[in-house]
Amino acid sequence: MKISSLALLLLFLSNAMTAHAVAPICKSHSSGYFISYKGIVKQAYINTSNVVLIYFEDILPQGGECGFDISNRDAGIFPVDENPTFGFMLYSTALAAVAEGKSVSIQMRDSASGYPKIDRIWIDK
Repeated sequence: MKISSLALLLLFLSNAMTAHAVAPICKSHSSGYFISYKGIVKQAYINTSNVVLIYFEDILPQGGECGFDISNRDAGIFPVDENPTFGFMLYSTALAAVAEGKSVSIQMRDSASGYPKIDRIWIDK
């Protein structure tokens, strides 16, 4: 009996600590369409060309649904040179989410280099 109680407790704790993603979707807004992602950041990447890539745990929908030209659906991009302050905060927020194991909400309203272009992020509870 103790073993089954312990197994149930471990199962409960593992499910309580796991963030569950919401399927990425295309949404409309008064200013146009955007892709909405809610889930875990698998990886945060930045390179010497000042490009931030945020990798998702789920594949995004086809960009055509939102009118975007995207061929890479496993990550979002932000060219830091366009807005260095936002690029720094985007990367920092993604790293904080990874470190804390928290899910994020990300919206993307355009595309760049075949990726959906991130224009906002927040860490969920």
